[in-house]
Amino acid sequence: MPLTEDEIDDLLYLARINDTTDLSSLLTSLSQTHSLPPQTILEAAQDPETGNGVLHYAAANGHIDILDFILSLYPSPSSSSSQPTSTSTSNPSSSITGTPRIPLLHPNDQGNTPLHYASLNGHLAFVKRLVALGADPAARNAAGHDPVYEAEMGGRDEVVGWLLAEGGASLEGGVGGEEGGAEIGEDIDVGVSEVDGEEKIVEGVRRELERAGVVEREGG
Repeated sequence: MPLTEDEIDDLLYLARINDTTDLSSLLTSLSQTHSLPPQTILEAAQDPETGNGVLHYAAANGHIDILDFILSLYPSPSSSSSQPTSTSTSNPSSSITGTPRIPLLHPNDQGNTPLHYASLNGHLAFVKRLVALGADPAARNAAGHDPVYEAEMGGRDEVVGWLLAEGGASLEGGVGGEEGGAEIGEDIDVGVSEVDGEEKIVEGVRRELERAGVVEREGG
């Protein structure tokens, strides 16, 4: 996909500042320039240094408008697919299974998904929408942390409670239940941790997660 660095930067920046009007105009222009559909343009817009896409930045900042705009570009199998669904008490994982509706839920180079970002920064409405779209609450980043863990470490109790209620026992390890994890309230080692004999750079993952919440353009 022949997007230039400037084109990628502009797309990501508009997602970070919640500018759906200019994002729509830019996508239309790039679609004509490259003779590709806007969905393909969006999917190709990934930061070459981090692997972050437009949905990563929208999620980090809780920009529901950007999410709604993205969804408007993809066919919907039903009118209810883009809305959060209630979880059945007989099947506590029913709303977190199935094929993701959109291909922008992918992890970046550090293994962080948009759901990691939304969870860390406490954007519960965004978290619910992502899960309804097929985001995986059990996905682990390079530090071995899932979105529940990131939310707990950020003090986002509402997000933690909601994700645990949705995922049940399958997510309890994300708050420190698995080997190598920190217990609730325990200080996290932000240096280098060893998991299964491999070194995981926790500090780098944490910095990259937090940096995604900054909406100012670098150098601007």
